[in-house]
Amino acid sequence: SEEYPLRVKDVRRAAFELFLSLLYPVPTAHDALGPHTVDDWVSVLEQSHKWGCDRIRTLAVEQLRHLPMDSVPKIAVWRKYGLDEDDLMPCFQVLGTRDQPLTLTEGRLLELEMALRVSALRERV
Repeated sequence: SEEYPLRVKDVRRAAFELFLSLLYPVPTAHDALGPHTVDDWVSVLEQSHKWGCDRIRTLAVEQLRHLPMDSVPKIAVWRKYGLDEDDLMPCFQVLGTRDQPLTLTEGRLLELEMALRVSALRERV
């Protein structure tokens, strides 16, 4: 209620609103509300993981599978949430065959072990 609001810590308002838009959908003429971008769906994945909403988590993963996503962020998201690593094979192929090595930022995002595995893969190619 407005008199006794529920305070949710460590959650951005926009992220929580996206999550709630899936829990309590409101029909709109142009479906303007709700998640549309990779960042939106990653946010929904984070919230569904945090709150234990498996059906919304599954929906978020399915949407992310069909959206174009750079290889390094996709690997990082998939590993963070324990998703099916078979989905990452195309990402590893891209990273293993591209001209540029991992950047420092990419290495930090992947964390040490995965960055070393990608570097070893590049050496073999």
